[in-house]
Amino acid sequence: MTNQLETAKEWLADLNKIIDKTDNECTRKKRDVLEWLVESVEWSEDDLQVNEMHYDKSGLNLKLGGQTAKLFLSTLVDLFEINGGKNFLTMTVHQNEIKYAITIQNQNGIDTPSEKLERLEKQNQIYKQALELVEDELEYAKTTGNDEVRDMYIKNSIRFINEALEREG
Repeated sequence: MTNQLETAKEWLADLNKIIDKTDNECTRKKRDVLEWLVESVEWSEDDLQVNEMHYDKSGLNLKLGGQTAKLFLSTLVDLFEINGGKNFLTMTVHQNEIKYAITIQNQNGIDTPSEKLERLEKQNQIYKQALELVEDELEYAKTTGNDEVRDMYIKNSIRFINEALEREG
């Protein structure tokens, strides 16, 4: 717990820098609560419980217990909201000359960068497949020399694009 407490203190120092820039009375009150929380953890380390910790596709997942953890997490959410967080609030923590970023994310907000990238890559793949079909159709339409047949292939190409868009949705 000592390393975690030291990390929390460093995090608080970084938060203070961020919060000081806002120069907001409400934000200062939240900072005071967070400072109190860190001090409380120092004398009640046994109250902070790590009930579950695992790493999966979505990242590191922690389930914390105890009053201290509830107050700490509630304060972080308040900091997120007070500072105008819509999707993310990222803080930097320094430990042993290594910088770490800690991010609070509104799970009901917009996609994370990796989620957005994954979604756009899938969308791009659908468009590439539709484009390949359209290119094949148009290439063949050129060889027919018949305007009516060419128009039919162009309509098919448009249908392929529309089907690709429907699959995406």
